[in-house]
Amino acid sequence: MSILNELSGYFNSFGIPCFTDRFPLKAPETYAVLTPMSDGLALYSEGKPEFEIPDVRISLYTRENYKSTVSKITSWLLNNKFYIIDRLYLGYEGETENAKYYHYVIDVQKIYMFTEE
Repeated sequence: MSILNELSGYFNSFGIPCFTDRFPLKAPETYAVLTPMSDGLALYSEGKPEFEIPDVRISLYTRENYKSTVSKITSWLLNNKFYIIDRLYLGYEGETENAKYYHYVIDVQKIYMFTEE
Protein backbone atom coordinates (compact mmCIF):
# COMPACT_ATOMS: atom_id res chain seq x y z
CA MET A 1 0.00 0.00 0.00
CA SER A 2 1.27 3.47 -0.83
CA ILE A 3 0.37 6.80 0.72
CA LEU A 4 -1.25 7.97 -2.55
CA ASN A 5 -3.37 4.80 -2.78
CA GLU A 6 -4.54 5.18 0.81
CA LEU A 7 -5.42 8.84 0.42
CA SER A 8 -7.13 8.33 -2.96
CA GLY A 9 -9.19 5.48 -1.53
CA TYR A 10 -10.30 7.61 1.39
CA PHE A 11 -11.31 10.61 -0.72
CA ASN A 12 -13.16 8.42 -3.21
CA SER A 13 -15.05 6.65 -0.40
CA PHE A 14 -15.86 10.03 1.15
CA GLY A 15 -17.26 11.24 -2.18
CA ILE A 16 -14.54 13.80 -2.88
CA PRO A 17 -12.91 13.35 -6.30
CA CYS A 18 -9.13 13.52 -6.06
CA PHE A 19 -6.20 13.42 -8.43
CA THR A 20 -2.44 13.58 -8.25
CA ASP A 21 -0.77 16.86 -9.26
CA ARG A 22 -3.74 18.47 -11.02
CA PHE A 23 -7.45 18.11 -11.61
CA PRO A 24 -7.97 17.23 -15.30
CA LEU A 25 -11.76 17.54 -15.55
CA LYS A 26 -14.28 20.28 -15.06
CA ALA A 27 -13.96 20.85 -11.35
CA PRO A 28 -16.88 19.93 -9.05
CA GLU A 29 -17.95 21.89 -5.97
CA THR A 30 -15.34 20.11 -3.81
CA TYR A 31 -12.23 18.19 -4.87
CA ALA A 32 -8.71 17.35 -3.69
CA VAL A 33 -5.33 17.34 -5.38
CA LEU A 34 -2.57 15.11 -3.94
CA THR A 35 0.99 16.30 -4.54
CA PRO A 36 3.89 14.03 -3.53
CA MET A 37 6.50 16.20 -1.79
CA SER A 38 9.29 13.84 -0.67
CA ASP A 39 10.14 10.17 -0.06
CA GLY A 40 12.40 9.95 2.98
CA LEU A 41 14.19 6.84 4.21
CA ALA A 42 14.96 6.22 7.89
CA LEU A 43 16.45 3.93 10.54
CA TYR A 44 19.26 2.26 8.67
CA SER A 45 20.36 -1.25 9.58
CA GLU A 46 23.37 -2.84 7.91
CA GLY A 47 23.50 0.04 5.45
CA LYS A 48 19.88 -0.32 4.31
CA PRO A 49 16.81 1.70 5.29
CA GLU A 50 14.09 0.06 7.36
CA PHE A 51 11.34 2.62 6.78
CA GLU A 52 10.05 4.85 4.01
CA ILE A 53 8.43 8.12 5.05
CA PRO A 54 6.62 9.80 2.13
CA ASP A 55 5.20 13.32 2.42
CA VAL A 56 2.09 14.38 0.51
CA ARG A 57 0.37 17.75 0.28
CA ILE A 58 -3.42 17.49 0.21
CA SER A 59 -4.93 20.57 -1.45
CA LEU A 60 -8.64 20.79 -0.75
CA TYR A 61 -10.71 23.07 -2.98
CA THR A 62 -14.31 23.75 -2.10
CA ARG A 63 -16.97 26.34 -2.77
CA GLU A 64 -18.66 25.42 0.51
CA ASN A 65 -17.57 26.04 4.08
CA TYR A 66 -14.28 24.13 4.30
CA LYS A 67 -14.14 23.78 8.11
CA SER A 68 -16.36 20.71 8.54
CA THR A 69 -14.70 18.92 5.60
CA VAL A 70 -11.21 19.66 7.01
CA SER A 71 -12.34 18.39 10.41
CA LYS A 72 -13.54 15.07 8.92
CA ILE A 73 -10.37 14.66 6.88
CA THR A 74 -8.20 15.45 9.93
CA SER A 75 -10.02 12.89 12.09
CA TRP A 76 -9.65 10.20 9.44
CA LEU A 77 -5.94 10.95 8.97
CA LEU A 78 -5.20 10.76 12.69
CA ASN A 79 -7.25 7.57 13.13
CA ASN A 80 -5.32 5.95 10.27
CA LYS A 81 -1.81 6.67 11.60
CA PHE A 82 -0.95 9.62 9.38
CA TYR A 83 1.19 12.40 10.81
CA ILE A 84 -0.13 15.87 10.11
CA ILE A 85 2.85 18.11 9.47
CA ASP A 86 0.97 21.31 8.73
CA ARG A 87 -2.50 22.68 8.00
CA LEU A 88 -2.83 25.98 6.14
CA TYR A 89 -5.68 28.07 4.85
CA LEU A 90 -4.31 29.53 1.62
CA GLY A 91 -7.25 31.77 0.94
CA TYR A 92 -10.20 32.31 -1.29
CA GLU A 93 -9.40 31.95 -4.96
CA GLY A 94 -11.87 34.30 -6.56
CA GLU A 95 -9.80 35.93 -9.29
CA THR A 96 -11.78 34.41 -12.15
CA GLU A 97 -15.48 33.88 -12.58
CA ASN A 98 -15.09 30.08 -12.78
CA ALA A 99 -12.81 29.69 -9.73
CA LYS A 100 -14.26 30.96 -6.44
CA TYR A 101 -12.85 28.15 -4.28
CA TYR A 102 -11.64 28.11 -0.71
CA HIS A 103 -8.18 26.53 -0.76
CA TYR A 104 -6.99 24.60 2.29
CA VAL A 105 -3.80 22.52 2.51
CA ILE A 106 -2.92 19.59 4.79
CA ASP A 107 0.64 18.24 4.65
CA VAL A 108 0.89 14.63 5.82
CA GLN A 109 3.41 11.83 6.33
CA LYS A 110 3.04 8.14 6.98
CA ILE A 111 5.64 5.55 7.90
CA TYR A 112 5.83 2.35 5.82
CA MET A 113 8.21 -0.57 5.98
CA PHE A 114 10.81 -0.16 3.25
CA THR A 115 10.99 -2.93 0.68
CA GLU A 116 13.45 -3.12 -2.18
CA GLU A 117 11.92 -3.95 -5.52
